[in-house]
Amino acid sequence: MSPALRFGARTPGERLGRYRLGDDVAVQPQDGGAISAADYALGFVDLIEKGDHHRTQVNLGQ
Repeated sequence: MSPALRFGARTPGERLGRYRLGDDVAVQPQDGGAISAADYALGFVDLIEKGDHHRTQVNLGQ
C-alpha cells in the first residue's frame, strides 16, 4: 500500500474522514492538497478489515 504523491511531514493534510483508493498508479490529490496521516490510517485499517485487496498494490489519496 502506498500513499498519495503528497503525504508526509512536509505536507500535513487536514483530516477529512475519507480517502480515495487507487491501483498501482499513485492517486493525485483532486484539490492539490495532501492526504493526512489520520485519513491514510483510516484507509489502511479499512483495507485490512475488508480484505478485498489481498496481495495487490493499492494507493490511498484524498
